[in-house]
Amino acid sequence: MRYLKTGDLLEVKQSKTKRYRQVKINRTAYESIQSLLAWKDLNDDEPLFMGQRGLLKVSTVSRMVKTWCEQVELNGHYGSHTLRKT
Repeated sequence: MRYLKTGDLLEVKQSKTKRYRQVKINRTAYESIQSLLAWKDLNDDEPLFMGQRGLLKVSTVSRMVKTWCEQVELNGHYGSHTLRKT
């Protein structure tokens, strides 16, 4: 991740289908990733996002999204799938 630039393609392995999907890195994603890398000082082989007990799971992220929405009093039904296209 450290060496990606805006416009580069990142290959992501989908957990459900085990197929690879290419994702184009836009400016916002690039800046966010660089900021995270500067803050966390990760090695190249470490995952960007980790939970307290290891890799984040869909259920954990869904619970986090629901909590965030409740905290800002956002009405509706939200979960990890809400982040799919963001």
